[in-house]
Amino acid sequence: AIETTEKTRFDRAHFFEFGANALIFEIVYFVLDREYNTYMDIHQEIIFKVHELFDKAGIKLKPK
Repeated sequence: AIETTEKTRFDRAHFFEFGANALIFEIVYFVLDREYNTYMDIHQEIIFKVHELFDKAGIKLKPK
């Protein structure tokens, strides 16, 4: 999702810890633009792409 989004550079992704009901991952990427609105647009785009990938894989998320 990050590598297919313009103005981003993927840095790393690691399994971070076990949560009460979740596996927690830390994902780091750089937005190659200084504008905050651009950052927010890119962050939203990545989240929507991950959600779409989860749907295609049949992974369902439970609301908190």
